Amino acid sequence: MEYVACNITMYGMCGEAVEFYEKTFAIKEKVILTFGDVAEQLNFGNFVQGKEHLIYQAKLFLTCEKGKFLLMMGDSPSILFNGGLLGSCKDNITINIGFSTKEELLNIYTKLSEGGKNNIQPRYTNEHIFEGSLIDQFGICWILRTEEQG
Repeated sequence: MEYVACNITMYGMCGEAVEFYEKTFAIKEKVILTFGDVAEQLNFGNFVQGKEHLIYQAKLFLTCEKGKFLLMMGDSPSILFNGGLLGSCKDNITINIGFSTKEELLNIYTKLSEGGKNNIQPRYTNEHIFEGSLIDQFGICWILRTEEQG
């Protein structure tokens, strides 16, 4: 089966994000490579020193009711070359996820809200679709919708 994938760039917070998302979603499989793991292969050499622990690529395979979703993330390679970490994530990204039930949506919304900021509290829209939006503690915007109509 094919995966739908989303790639998120982090700035030194990828390890924390992986742990958080593992607690939030049902993870079927996880694959993590650090910059230390790939330094020689990618000819990063001295750039990696002291930053070997940062994540080059993390793949979290989430199992959803109607398919599979691959959440890919990594610490930005720019932190190897600019001499330090940026204060916060500078990339803009929004992830949309559809759920089968209102309860399923509320469960994930509550978990993602931890340490984050609510944009739109879960509610029924004018189109009678239950949805909510938030920015998690890593600056990632999430829009959660359900097929269940009210």
